[in-house]
Amino acid sequence: MGPRTIAQRARELGLGIIGLTDHNCARNTPALEAICRELGLGFIPGLEVTTREEAHCLALFPDSAAALAFGEVIASRQPKVPNKPELTGDQIVVDSEEYVVEEYPWWLHAPTDIAWEELGELIHRHGGLWIPAHIDRPHGGVIQQLGFLPRAAYDAVEVVSRDFSGETWGRPVVRHSDAHAPEHIGRRWWELPDGEGEAWRRVRESFLS
Repeated sequence: MGPRTIAQRARELGLGIIGLTDHNCARNTPALEAICRELGLGFIPGLEVTTREEAHCLALFPDSAAALAFGEVIASRQPKVPNKPELTGDQIVVDSEEYVVEEYPWWLHAPTDIAWEELGELIHRHGGLWIPAHIDRPHGGVIQQLGFLPRAAYDAVEVVSRDFSGETWGRPVVRHSDAHAPEHIGRRWWELPDGEGEAWRRVRESFLS
């Protein structure tokens, strides 16, 4: 699922802002950022980080440079397990023309050694937004991994179910497509208040309102 496919599909569906949060890596965010700028789409780059507890968190940033810098921090906290494409799939990095520029050598789905609350502190220290990912999902959701959502300074909380009624500690609730294939793009979404301006400011300020 290349960056141009993602952006064009999002436009077809009428989405105004999209994000890219690959597992523990931000190296494909510059290509999608460039295409979104070309097509007039808002873009939020980030990563989906796996904590020491094997729970997933979204780390969102204002631009790809910030996401890439945080990605280096995450890479330094992951074990260097060689990826085996025949078992776990290719891990390619592409440019805005979708040419392969790198094949990332280390298995990206390995958990980091970063504990849940330390991850939140790191994200905020690097100027990002901290959002526990799909907390109600059986795989990688924090409720499945820990049995509960710890109370902490989240910027928002992501859920999958429209009927979720669990504890979110008063934080805004968002729903994202979590797309791993083109047909999944836009299967879930959340609406921002009416407004104009760059995507990062609108998203960040919506969490504060």
